Amino acid sequence: MLVVNSKTNSDWYYFEDPDTEKRFIIESFNTTRSREVNQRKTIQGFPGTLIMDIDGASWTSNFTSDALILQSELYYDVFDLLIYDFNILKQFLLYQNVNATHKNLLTSASITLGNTVNINLDYNQKFDNVFSFKNDLPNTEQDDFTARTAKFYDTNFYVAKIDGTNEILEFKIHSGSVTISIDYDKLYFVNSDSEFPFYSPQNYKISGNVKAYTSYDQLSSFISDPRRFNELIPTLANSSISIGNRYLELGQVNIQSDLKFQKQNGLLEVDFSFVSYARYYEEQ
Repeated sequence: MLVVNSKTNSDWYYFEDPDTEKRFIIESFNTTRSREVNQRKTIQGFPGTLIMDIDGASWTSNFTSDALILQSELYYDVFDLLIYDFNILKQFLLYQNVNATHKNLLTSASITLGNTVNINLDYNQKFDNVFSFKNDLPNTEQDDFTARTAKFYDTNFYVAKIDGTNEILEFKIHSGSVTISIDYDKLYFVNSDSEFPFYSPQNYKISGNVKAYTSYDQLSSFISDPRRFNELIPTLANSSISIGNRYLELGQVNIQSDLKFQKQNGLLEVDFSFVSYARYYEEQ
């Protein structure tokens, strides 16, 4: 894969986390500053725009990249960034035992699973408050690494029952998508000396559609005993998705559509959609 000095054109860019000094390899990014301006009407009528309502300003940033399978303990990719920030927000909302700062303001994430695994992250923040953009790559032998883009065969979907059996159902993903959205309250404080808002995370929602492989034996078992359809993806269970040896914990599964079985290209697929919210954790 091509990673060159960021002073020139590059297929991938090198960032560092200013707090942890972790190194991230990401394919593309953008950042936008915006301000909402609205016209206001006067009592006498509206001959033209005489009064304007100028709201505060805000920054948004986007990081988009294919997930990587990295043979290195020094470098991380966009999937690692999603795992880290989403876990912080979940812990902040559930236990309030971690500090969510301005750099963790993830607003949405989408994972598109196909021949490659593309990940798109949006933040309520300027990009250099999330990362330090590096112009120079480390060039020592210890800094070398090898990597490849993740493929569909590197991904799995897991459903872990929380009914006391601790049974984990595993599905080999063929294609699909997962979308995460986090809601925030936007707050402005008097005498804060800032035109930018403060953000308060409120809740999150996860939805997705997954096409996964299954065995003929498993299908035969489900057809012969209709009650087992409910066991395929039980509602009282946690869901997760893995890429390589990394796991993104999602939430409790709630199936939103009928299960669909189909034989395609010589393989048996199960197609299902789901929505999940809060994740079940054992008491700490």
